[in-house]
Parts: sequence; structure tokens; C-alpha cells
Amino acid sequence: MKTTCLLQLRLDRLLVLCLVVALFIGATIYSQVVVSAACNFTTVDYSILVFKQSISVVVVINSSQFTATEQEGIKRAFANWSNFSSISGTCTGVTFTYTTATTPPTSYSVNAPKIYMQRGYSGAHAKSNFVGDWPYISRVIITVDPNIHSPDTLGGTTGHEIGHTFGLFDCPTCASGTTIMGPGGYL
Repeated sequence: MKTTCLLQLRLDRLLVLCLVVALFIGATIYSQVVVSAACNFTTVDYSILVFKQSISVVVVINSSQFTATEQEGIKRAFANWSNFSSISGTCTGVTFTYTTATTPPTSYSVNAPKIYMQRGYSGAHAKSNFVGDWPYISRVIITVDPNIHSPDTLGGTTGHEIGHTFGLFDCPTCASGTTIMGPGGYL
């Protein structure tokens, strides 16, 4: 019985030691991932294309499909993301400038990316089509439902689609109004 108790005590100590080591390794890996994901984009495991850090993106709005008021709602969404990306610690540094045209841009690259805003998709509010050289975006075409005319709705819809360019996924389980990526997003 003494041998069995001694063996059980050693196994218990070994188990505790293994748990402590596992927790230490897990905490170390977690802290490295959090720090890396926060500022070092080379260590992020991209699952969708994103813009390069500190890049200026030209937004081309189809002027024949959006009124001046609607364009202001769209620009507000991009301005909100520009403000977010300039916050210390977000590490994106992405900014947006605006122009208008009636056709998608034909010249673009990962170092000079463009977003084209057009109408034509019916169903959900919008959809995005990304083109690029992994993992970076060179062009995005955002196609918005032709029945959406409210500047606020256009801004929210555009803001949601822009979120995808920062690597964010839809969040159908998020509470409404808590994130632009969830149901009933906000500006």
C-alpha cells in the first residue's frame, strides 16, 4: 500500500507539473499572438485579403449611380474607418481619398489600391469582390442594392463592407448595434 500511495503521489505531482508547464506555454503563446496580431501584420494568419499597412486607398464612387447626398453617406463610412485606423495601436494606418467616375478603375495595385462603389446588386444590402496579391488587396468593387438611398443606410452598408477589407468577418451572433459587422450594424 505504501508503494501504491507513493506512486500515486508521484503521478499527482507529475500531473500538476504538466499542467503548470502547459499553462505557462499556453499563456506565453497567447501573449505573443495578441501582441503580434495587434501590430505585426506579418505574423497574422490572413484568411481573406486585406490592405497593406499605412496605404492610401482611392475610393472611386460611380457618380451616375449615387446622388451627392448618397455620396456623402458613403464618404462618412470611409472617414470613420480612416479615423479608426489612425488610432494608436490599431496599426493599420489606412486612409481613403475620394473621386468619382462612371466606370471601374483599370489601373490598380497592392501599392496603389482602389475601391469602386457601384449599384446593381439586389438582395442583401451589398457584396464585395476583392482582387489582389495574397494577402494584400489591389482592388475592391462594392456593389450596393439599387433600392438603398438613405445616406445613413448607405454609410452603414459601406462601413460593413469596408470592415471586410480590414480582415473582419460577418458576426451574425453579435448583439445588434454592437459592431458594424453584426446584424443592424452602426456607424
